[in-house]
Amino acid sequence: MTTAPEPTCNACGCELIWSGATWSTEHYRCPQCGTEKVTRVLRFDPNPRDTVILSILWKDRRPSAPEVEALRSFWPEFQNQSVDELMSRFAVTEEIEIGEMAWLTAEPLVKRAWELGIWASYY
Repeated sequence: MTTAPEPTCNACGCELIWSGATWSTEHYRCPQCGTEKVTRVLRFDPNPRDTVILSILWKDRRPSAPEVEALRSFWPEFQNQSVDELMSRFAVTEEIEIGEMAWLTAEPLVKRAWELGIWASYY
């Protein structure tokens, strides 16, 4: 069996790095120029799960104020904390696990996060 080559950046030609996924998409980022690429995929899970874990990956490996503000706008747990508090809390990690939830709950949250510029996925 052969595997497909990693996609390349349309802007600079560099090989893209996988940065996350949802049920129907794969997300890649160019390490050289930062271009993001989203591809649609068809998945079949022979053992579907009822619950998944939602996670956030910071674009620059550390949270930015706009990312944290966007996260606060759609995740209730963080709405009562300041941007500065959350940036300090998340400063030591490239990715955070938001929590376990029903797949049907996670899917719209991931879509909303991407609309807000946050790299979200679940597994």
